[in-house]
Formats: sequence, structure tokens, C-alpha cells
Amino acid sequence: MTPTLIIARNVKVMASQQAKAFYKQYGFQTFQDAENKMFIIVADVHRSFG
Repeated sequence: MTPTLIIARNVKVMASQQAKAFYKQYGFQTFQDAENKMFIIVADVHRSFG
């Protein structure tokens, strides 16, 4: 099987009201147009792993 390379600039999630606090603690931000859509930049994720 040939390896697959995926390139992404951000991670997006559809968060329930209960899950929003969980995602916020890891640096996710809310989209301005929808309270339940959140994202984090992949570079920020990479930095968090040191």
C-alpha cells in the first residue's frame, strides 16, 4: 500500500455546547458565523507538542 500524505492548515470541528470548553482548553477558536464551529491552526498543534 502506498502511503498517503495529507496537508492541512487547520483542524475544524463541530462542537456541542458541552464540548466547547474541552476544545477551548486546547486552543481551538470559534468561527464568527457559527458558535458550534471551531478551529485550530495546525502550526499551533505542532508547537504544543514541543
